[in-house]
Amino acid sequence: MSARIAPASGRPGDELYDRWDALNKRAQKDYREWTSYATLAWTALATAYEPLGVRGDAGTDVDELLASLGDWLLWPDVEEHLLALGRRYRIGVLSNVDDDLFGRTRAARWWTRSS
Repeated sequence: MSARIAPASGRPGDELYDRWDALNKRAQKDYREWTSYATLAWTALATAYEPLGVRGDAGTDVDELLASLGDWLLWPDVEEHLLALGRRYRIGVLSNVDDDLFGRTRAARWWTRSS
């Protein structure tokens, strides 16, 4: 979780993150109709807050979290391997986030959207 969200929750960051992450992944699996990633993340965080007694505003906190996407590190092999593959092959991205959220990531700089 962000540097502000976890301390404000009064819970250890890893406890809050682990609960949110599990609920978020379950929602992505269980929803049968398209639902934006931001909505899934908000629902999961609001649900994670309840049993922990967190009184935060899940909507504001998810907005802050998603605004930080550009700061998230890539997996160590992503840049090297995707750049090398991209020189030889046309590659695409399969992601669990919406196009606008993906556009905020560090990886997005290597792709242009095509129809």
